Amino acid sequence: MRTALLGLALVNLLWAVAALVDPAFAREPYLPSPALVFMIHAGIGAAMLTRRLRFHALLGTAATTAYYSLLVKPFAPIAEPQTVGISAVSLSMALSRFEETRYVVFLRNFLLRAGIAYPLFEWGVDAYRNPLHFTSYIMGNSVARTLVSPVGVENAVFLLFAAEVVLSLLLVSGVGAKAVGLFTAGFLSFLSAVALYPLALPQNIALITAAIDYSQKQA
Repeated sequence: MRTALLGLALVNLLWAVAALVDPAFAREPYLPSPALVFMIHAGIGAAMLTRRLRFHALLGTAATTAYYSLLVKPFAPIAEPQTVGISAVSLSMALSRFEETRYVVFLRNFLLRAGIAYPLFEWGVDAYRNPLHFTSYIMGNSVARTLVSPVGVENAVFLLFAAEVVLSLLLVSGVGAKAVGLFTAGFLSFLSAVALYPLALPQNIALITAAIDYSQKQA
């Protein structure tokens, strides 16, 4: 769990910095002032690194990301599909404070798997329903365009849909947990490197570290 905790702390600290340097935060009417966003996420990120305040920091992360997902999405970069996943992962880790009954263990593990899987599933479905958007993005990204040239952009979009949906279903099911968790971490790292989209990086870091933690717990 330590790996995922560091990832969640880092995403909060990077969001705090982004609130001050990215003008999108000031333009979004459903977000508080950039200074307040900075203080909230800097405080949560720092608290998560302390044992005494960690539980409250996890609940704070779950609450803020749930707010972003419900009211801000899709009007600001901070509210991406990953944000929904981060909310579930945070709740999963907060449950570690409670007695490990069968129900608590089941819910904790399910929330962790579902949190990692959700953005992959949404991306995959979006690639199937709106392939022109993905085609346009790939053609405008020189790295992605070069990588898909052997198979063609249309085939690449379909393969992306298939890979992301299958991977999300494997995560939710818990099948092959160690291999699937490590593959997911590598896959998300690859997407982050190819996308060249700085604001997506904090969210992806949280999910990458959660996937690594998931694979280690199931080893």
